[in-house]
Amino acid sequence: MLGHANLLIRTDGGAVLFDPLFHDEHHEGVYDVYPPRRVDIQALPDFDVVVLSHAHADHFDLPSISLLPRRIPVLVPADPDMIACLRGLGFAQVVPVEDLEPVTIGELELVPTPASAGAREHGFLVRHGGVTVWNMVDTFPSLSAIDGVLRAFGAIDVLLAPWQPLHDTGVSSGIGPQFPHRMYSRILAMIGRINPRVLVPGACGFWAIGVAAWTNAALFPLTRERFVSDLAGLDPDLAQRVLTLEPGDAITASPRGISHEQGLLNYVSTTRDYDWRDRAFRPLDLLGPPLQEHRGETASVGECEAAIQSLFEDVLPEFIAENSGAFSLHQRWQLVRQYEVVFDAGERRYWTTRFEDGGLVAAPGEDPLRTAYTVISAGLLIGLIAGSVSWEYAEMSGELRRFDFSYIVDERGLHVPQLGLADPLAALLGSQSSLEQFRANKIEALDGEYREALAKMGIDPDELLASPDDVPRSRTPLIDPTAIAASVMERINIVPKDLDTKKSEGYGSAGKSAQDEKLDPS
Repeated sequence: MLGHANLLIRTDGGAVLFDPLFHDEHHEGVYDVYPPRRVDIQALPDFDVVVLSHAHADHFDLPSISLLPRRIPVLVPADPDMIACLRGLGFAQVVPVEDLEPVTIGELELVPTPASAGAREHGFLVRHGGVTVWNMVDTFPSLSAIDGVLRAFGAIDVLLAPWQPLHDTGVSSGIGPQFPHRMYSRILAMIGRINPRVLVPGACGFWAIGVAAWTNAALFPLTRERFVSDLAGLDPDLAQRVLTLEPGDAITASPRGISHEQGLLNYVSTTRDYDWRDRAFRPLDLLGPPLQEHRGETASVGECEAAIQSLFEDVLPEFIAENSGAFSLHQRWQLVRQYEVVFDAGERRYWTTRFEDGGLVAAPGEDPLRTAYTVISAGLLIGLIAGSVSWEYAEMSGELRRFDFSYIVDERGLHVPQLGLADPLAALLGSQSSLEQFRANKIEALDGEYREALAKMGIDPDELLASPDDVPRSRTPLIDPTAIAASVMERINIVPKDLDTKKSEGYGSAGKSAQDEKLDPS
């Protein structure tokens, strides 16, 4: 593995280089290989043929292609633009290929495999010495096309398959941060049908950089860890046969067995370790400006973290256990929700809750298996706990943001719940008892303000509130809107007219003009 879709497959009968990408930056600087790596082109072993799967710039990288020897055979789809570019660069042996028509190079047999209907691209079988490798690259053949390949060429030993339901053009097309369940379901069905001896998640080794880096929050809806976990639902045995390749890693395959060696290639080395957080799906980052805590030190980590930790790790699991019947669907759908709490000065803490057979398990930190998110400010969360703000305020303020793309995978494929799975935090802090607590607190505060106002007016609040019938009406502290209006008008030098003068200006006794009375349907 050289990086992304750039592979070198070597056999005793010849070697084939797929989709050369020697420079990390590609797509005119929008993307970089991930994890970043260095390739020593001078130390690259010899190869006998180059395969270019399709015209996308991460597979048809002209700066890398220009470094290749011009007399080497280059297999390409029957794409006139690709062929013209290669001939323009001076390549002498440009070979257009067609689906399922084998090409022999030395002792290697290369078989182009289908993509989606009408697409000018191919995957390829590489066959030698009783071993068949299928590099699907970015192709999504139909199940019937897959069946045809298996009938014609037999079982697959090593499958390099697309696994990420990419959102690579979704942002520019105005598509919201949705999870592509249908596309992912198709990927799982495709891999399950092939059922190889070894599966390698392939062709997703890049990330956005520079001014485009913000799009990483939408580009990669799935983590590799979640993909492997989903495979365990589809086929537990297949999930045990997954090998992940980073730049510099190698697989050795023979009829007797398949082995995986990390960092074997001395001409490729990574400069940064893989970390799923680098490309984590964070759709809520795309919904408005970043969430910020505005309450200052009172919402700092030092002031709030212990109470919030207890909420997630103690109170919430106990609440779920006491109300387990209300969360039976959450347990059935194995909901994994991550909570991100934003403290003062931009500090963040994470907790993940997971529904398991024994109830809700909560732990600090992020989880690559998450399928639901809640982002909330620390001050709002403390206010909800204390009953000083309502859940209604929380949902309207923008200080609470949620996203859910829950699904489960079993032997029949991917399933999406028909009903939304409520945020457990909403069930706890948005419950009727919480609302009653908020209102009780509000009433207590308003009552205190009322008593203070009465005292300032020289009225004993206890006397007034204890026996209202005995207090002279003239002493009752009412708001006088007429007096307020007169005071405001006096300040801006407007003399209020006697209301009786309106009668002489065309107003009837009911306060309507003569014209109004004509239009009155009564």
